[in-house]
Amino acid sequence: MLNASPAWTAELYQPFHFHMAGGNVPGLPPTFISPVFSLHRGRFSTRYVRHTLLETPTITEVPLPRDAMAAFDLLEEIADENSIDMELRAGVLQLVNNHTVLHSRTAYRDPQPPAGPRHLLRSWVTFPHYRGRRAAEADEYLRFGWLTDDQQQQQLASSWTPPTAPDPAPAA
Repeated sequence: MLNASPAWTAELYQPFHFHMAGGNVPGLPPTFISPVFSLHRGRFSTRYVRHTLLETPTITEVPLPRDAMAAFDLLEEIADENSIDMELRAGVLQLVNNHTVLHSRTAYRDPQPPAGPRHLLRSWVTFPHYRGRRAAEADEYLRFGWLTDDQQQQQLASSWTPPTAPDPAPAA
């Protein structure tokens, strides 16, 4: 991505508001702030959930910058070019580091009766050595997969700033 567009790559290192999709404490900010790409203490990590980023303007009433949208498109284009398809079958375990691997899944339909629905268990595994991979305190909390009510009250309430409208200049 850096070779294709240094400017759009740099855009993803800027802070973005991520909609918490109903996971926030009433009365506290509806978003958390994080860059898509982060380089902290020499370690790269990413947090990219396009649908969450695209939902955020409906909550904040502030549109995403055009360059951000172009950067999202380029990121997905490059990810698609370098993707692999996997089919998970019964008994298969897949471990994915959400901060270093972009991943997605296709829609799933349970089989028709008499077969029962699938039994899917999702588990958040956090390794102690992973601490300090991203600079923001909210990101440290999010390495466990979510922000607790207490963390939202401590972190978001004290450090949250509302988004600002992007520069209306056209994308480069």
